[in-house]
Amino acid sequence: MINLERYEPQISLPNFGISGQKYLSLARVAVVGAGGLGSPVLSYLSTAGVGHLSIIDFDVVKERNLQRQFIHKESSIGESKAISAGHFVKSRNSEMSVESMDLELNLANSVDILSDHDLIIDASDNFDTRYLISDAAGQLSVPFISGAVHRYEGHVYVCSPAHGFDYRSIFPEPVPDDFRNSCSESGVLGPICGIVGSMMTSEALKVLTRKRTPHFGSVLKFDSLSMELSTLPILHDLPDSLLLPEQESFPDDNSVHILNRDNYVDFFLNCTSDPILFYIGSNTVDFSRVGFPVHTIDTDRNPLDAIASKSPNQTHPLALLCDYGMRSEMFAYGLARLGFSRVASFQLGLQTFREIFDGS
Repeated sequence: MINLERYEPQISLPNFGISGQKYLSLARVAVVGAGGLGSPVLSYLSTAGVGHLSIIDFDVVKERNLQRQFIHKESSIGESKAISAGHFVKSRNSEMSVESMDLELNLANSVDILSDHDLIIDASDNFDTRYLISDAAGQLSVPFISGAVHRYEGHVYVCSPAHGFDYRSIFPEPVPDDFRNSCSESGVLGPICGIVGSMMTSEALKVLTRKRTPHFGSVLKFDSLSMELSTLPILHDLPDSLLLPEQESFPDDNSVHILNRDNYVDFFLNCTSDPILFYIGSNTVDFSRVGFPVHTIDTDRNPLDAIASKSPNQTHPLALLCDYGMRSEMFAYGLARLGFSRVASFQLGLQTFREIFDGS
């Protein structure tokens, strides 16, 4: 079940909602690299509620890593980065599944290790690993996001090999040795890793929640000296979506109904007793045409407790209404989690309610 209290800030976002959170809760993401880029990626993916993270890194924590790799502590020096990162992730979100893999990706194991994931995030710090991840993702038909930092700048790539865009689309030839230095060798500011890693995670959340990312098929470049963000298009014939398919239904959805102008009749006709309408908000609303009991819930109170206390039983039909439809949907699923079996929420909130009952 979704922890509504924990994820309410993002569930309340337009076009995110419960469905977006459920996509995250079911997602399996492989993150290669638990260093400078992996730190913000793992931190924000875990707190966003991704269902499973596989953390892949064969290195150990060194003192010089602590300048930018904030998921590791002084007491972690000498410990496997994958294991240290796993402890950090679990401390941030004990509800999620984490697998720490203290090993090095190579041609023999990369496809097997990266299989069974919905998205791969390349947070490594060398070109050989990036090519390896790109080739494995191509064999698996899995989208991947790659990031890189170099001194005062960083780059982000959102790739889908099945749509003809992978790491070799950007760098078809091996990169010259002059550009192969690691962060420690060429130098890097810690905040650059944080900014670029956060950009990678933002793109990852769009992919996982089935949102179109405008940066697919492009190189996104951030220059910290000029504070400029630029986009270099590489692929011009963009697909409508990435590889992740839409999922028509989720587990435990049967007890919640999302009402709109086309389907509301079915819900109300199938009610064996008069439903109770709960309005969660503070606007002045005309309920005179509703024809069944209406309660206004004070937004300062816990709506779940208030609704449950006014409901005759857990099988009684309940209809939830808020101003824009997001909070009512969230609380509808909360009631379902508590055992209520006939709950509805008005999609788009007052707009849909007025279309149905006022004809406006």
